[in-house]
Amino acid sequence: MSSKYLKNIIFKKKLTWSIGLFINKNENIFSEEFLLTAKKVLFQPTLFNLVNTYGHTFADPFLYVRNDFLYVLYETQNKGKVGQINAFYSSDLTTWKNITILKEPFHLSYPYIFDYERRTYLIPESFHNNEVTLYEFDHFPDKLRKVKQILKGRYSDSTFYYHNNVCYLFTTNENNELVIFYADHLLGEWFQHDKSPITKDKRISRNGGPIFIFNNKLYRISQDFSNYYGEKTQLIEITLLTKNNFLEEIVHTDLVPKTFTWNQLGTHHFSYIIFKGQNIIAVDGLSNGFTVKNLFNRLFNSHNQHVSYVSGQQGAAGQPVHNTITDYPIDKAKLTYREINITDETIKLKVKSLLKEAFQLREIADDKLFLNTNTPGSSSNSIYIGAFYKNELIGFNAFISHDFIYNQKNINCFQCCWIATDKKYRGQGIFINIINYAKKLLLTKNAGFIFSFPNELSYPIFINKLGFKEYPSLKLNIPNFPFIDSFKFLKNTYPTDINKDAFLQNNTQLLKLKIQEYGNQISVFEMSNNTIWGKVRNKRVKSLSLTYFDVGGMEINNPKELRNTFKELANRYKVKFIQIITPSTSKQNNYFKNSSPAETNNLVIFDLNVETTLSTHFNFCAGVKDVF
Repeated sequence: MSSKYLKNIIFKKKLTWSIGLFINKNENIFSEEFLLTAKKVLFQPTLFNLVNTYGHTFADPFLYVRNDFLYVLYETQNKGKVGQINAFYSSDLTTWKNITILKEPFHLSYPYIFDYERRTYLIPESFHNNEVTLYEFDHFPDKLRKVKQILKGRYSDSTFYYHNNVCYLFTTNENNELVIFYADHLLGEWFQHDKSPITKDKRISRNGGPIFIFNNKLYRISQDFSNYYGEKTQLIEITLLTKNNFLEEIVHTDLVPKTFTWNQLGTHHFSYIIFKGQNIIAVDGLSNGFTVKNLFNRLFNSHNQHVSYVSGQQGAAGQPVHNTITDYPIDKAKLTYREINITDETIKLKVKSLLKEAFQLREIADDKLFLNTNTPGSSSNSIYIGAFYKNELIGFNAFISHDFIYNQKNINCFQCCWIATDKKYRGQGIFINIINYAKKLLLTKNAGFIFSFPNELSYPIFINKLGFKEYPSLKLNIPNFPFIDSFKFLKNTYPTDINKDAFLQNNTQLLKLKIQEYGNQISVFEMSNNTIWGKVRNKRVKSLSLTYFDVGGMEINNPKELRNTFKELANRYKVKFIQIITPSTSKQNNYFKNSSPAETNNLVIFDLNVETTLSTHFNFCAGVKDVF
């Protein structure tokens, strides 16, 4: 193993969520003493990048007791995949096993589990499926089925509580407002509470765990994201809860101190239960991951357990590879945002400096940004927005202009990429404010939508704070090996409406843009009125080096010849397989079979002057990304 590889493993910071379990007979569960003196169990994705998929998230732990076992239900997510619900379970709090509870094609998190009328139910967050869904266990912990759509719309961290013969649901809408709904029966009709929305205060408007009674008082946990997502939790006492009225008051403004290495950046969940006579608390923690310096700190101490799973991190196209909390508070009255000209020499130098630091690059060619973002023939220019503090450029974002085609009409849209903030000022919402500034600006320019392909660091911001919709990616590798028939990967039917009611990437524009930047690295193959373009790449699989064709775009006008087209393409470029990555809603997927979820950064969309849904068709390939 090379020293360079070892250095990348050991020293590279990796933002990750972990889960800590605190076990103590001490009854003062809200004290720091409880946490420090408790026996601790840490469930943490390990941060060695030894496999292609990695779990960077163990979060949102909910505690549940059944048949002498303690279950810790939680969200887990691997790179390029949507979140799913798993559970750790143990009868002695020493030996733990792990099972999968629920998978869906869309992202799941916040697995709120509860009993009602002797039945066990689950309400996971399904924000990306545009509904709040109730599942029932026919047999716990498996055999889970959907029984009801409680709410239609985009809600986060929904928390059920049964109080004085009334069912209540506390949840957060897409405007980050806390709202309450109630029903006379869980499976009955739900109504919005008269006092809703309860609050817009980002310190307390989003749930961070179950509602529970302790010492005859009713408590709610909120996650405080007023400064940055995942910073801390607050403890709130509910003093009045009826169908017509609601009162609460903050009891503790920072419930879980950043005492441990694994929660050094914060926490956003707190769950409590009694199991076999002991008080047990589960929290999640945000940290910068593995370094030599904190290796031994991660082990807590000799009597604590440490449960690890393989994980890692990569930077993404147009996305930074860090997430540092600032030590330089900003006077927001002196912060401004505006369009900038990247050909201006003074601006160019400062932008290059920001990008080099953000993307950890030694150098950026003078024309790199222009060649990457200036789309030839587009109906409008790409835009570049800067954040200025005391007249100094401290934040930057590029928005690449693309003309997509929808039912033979051009729709001008913009890709958000090249995100950079001066390291002194991170964590203060500069990136969010730039995007929001761009939303208003591009709305006036009649843009259709903003899209991006965020990495694991910026993904929660795009989804939870900026209101983007997510479209998971699918991947298909069509092999070029003897005795393997490509018909195993191509359907026998030939749909004729592939381009109808779908957003099509403008391959004419994209080809000019990619050739402008990459030159003869871009290959174009035409046969039988079909056109496929992309790059020839190499991929190492264990000790083997495989050459493959990475498809940047396709125009299929003769689907009956698609099999021969792929075969001749593979032979022309002497590749072992052809790789096609598309959004899961692409109609082009109707040509193929045996696709699988892609380990890549998913497409996210924010509507401006056009309306899209989670089922909107985007006939995109990998070439639509800013870095291909």
